[in-house]
Amino acid sequence: MVQLLAFLRRHQHLSFEEFDEMWTNHATLVNKHLKAVQDGSVKYKQFHVDPKVNAELRALGRPVLDHDGMVLWEAATLAEIFECIASPECLEFLRPDDARFLAEERVELVAGQFM
Repeated sequence: MVQLLAFLRRHQHLSFEEFDEMWTNHATLVNKHLKAVQDGSVKYKQFHVDPKVNAELRALGRPVLDHDGMVLWEAATLAEIFECIASPECLEFLRPDDARFLAEERVELVAGQFM
């Protein structure tokens, strides 16, 4: 099993609240259109940043990552994840939505496994 974390940032012209609302609605598109997610061979989870709790962390003097959200993709192989992301249904239905809120050039990835 491979897990891929994608650390997301919004377009600079959007507020965090606008990004978060658009991204929340995006999950519906993922579940509706991606066959690999529907059949369970690829799993998709969103981690929504909580600005209030992060402000508490900063007030405690703790470093806080500068990301607006995180996605966890999970599949048997990394290739399966990227096949899902490059699928015709993803390109048709999700990529145009991504472009509204996601600064794709600023997405950072890391792969591994939770233990």
